[in-house]
Parts: sequence; structure tokens; C-alpha cells
Amino acid sequence: RSSDVLNHTMAQADENGNYKVPSVEEIVSCARQKIVADKAAKEGITVSDEEIDTSIKERFGVENAEDLATTFNYSVDQVRDMVRRELTIDKFQDTIAGERVDMPEAPANPEEGKENERTKEYAEYIEKISGGLAKDGKWAEGADDWKTAVESAKGNYGDGTADYAAASAAYQMAYQAWAQTQSEGQQKWDDHMNEIYKNST
Repeated sequence: RSSDVLNHTMAQADENGNYKVPSVEEIVSCARQKIVADKAAKEGITVSDEEIDTSIKERFGVENAEDLATTFNYSVDQVRDMVRRELTIDKFQDTIAGERVDMPEAPANPEEGKENERTKEYAEYIEKISGGLAKDGKWAEGADDWKTAVESAKGNYGDGTADYAAASAAYQMAYQAWAQTQSEGQQKWDDHMNEIYKNST
């Protein structure tokens, strides 16, 4: 991700005011980042000032670009340009690989001695994480793999309740689907980038 390059670019100076000399790999990464950012701009991808401000606050924990510029001894324009480039590439990646989806959260661990207890919370968890393949205690059409996974784990789901084993099995199904989507998206992005690098001059 472009953020890896940004982290190096904005590395702080040591106590003597010296900056680490980037490696060949880091220099190549910076060059490639510029190539991709330029391509993204040609594709019409833009980043607003508001998006830059939000990213600076969330990522670096400072109020504005001025504070970040002071921290790293850069000009405000340099800081905003670097963050803009990173966000531009991230948006470009989303158009190629698909928008990023958060990794599913595992179900809450049961209290000691209540591992086999069925609760409506676990049933609601299964229904939410399955994306509609489970509802009102029943499996929908196309949910055979999910049902099999739950049964194989000796889990119980139905009548508005479920146990931890069923919820855990559902989580594993959701996680595998998420991981596969991430992998496929990354492969699309890598292939697209290789084409861009190959055709760059």
C-alpha cells in the first residue's frame, strides 16, 4: 500500500538532524507511487481538502497539516501533497480491486460454564455475519455450506437462538469468504499495476 512509502517519506530526523538514506527498494517504491498516482489522476480520481484533513487527523493524531508539517520539518504544501497522493492511490486501488471491506469480528466468548448455552445474541450474530443466509432461525436458499459448517462443528442454530459453536462456525465461513475476496482483489490490483509499470516511460 502507498501508506508504507508515506511512512518512510515522513520519517523523522535523528537527534543530529539527519535523515535515513532510503534504500534502493524504497526509492523504486517512491517512483512507482508517483507513476500510479499520475495514472490515477488521468483516470479522473480526485481527493478533496476535507478528505486530506480527515486522513491527517485519523492517521497521525494531529489536528491539521500545519501540526504535521512542524513535526516532520516539511512545508504544509509538501505534507498535503503526500497525503493527497496516498489517498489518490487508495481510491484508485478501490476502483480496480473493489472497495475494502473490514475483516469480520469473531463472536464474543461465552462465560465459563456456559459454552453450550444458546442465546438470541449468537443467533443475531449468525444472521448478521451471514449476510442474509440465515434469518429467523432458518437457513435461506444457498446457505448449504454455512449449514454444513455449523453442523460439522456440532453447533446449534434455530428457534431464534444459537450456541457459541454455531456462531464460531459462522465466523469461520465469513472469514474465509473475506480472505478470498481480499486475495482476489489484491491480485487484480497487482496485475493492473504491472501493466502500468510496463507501459510507463
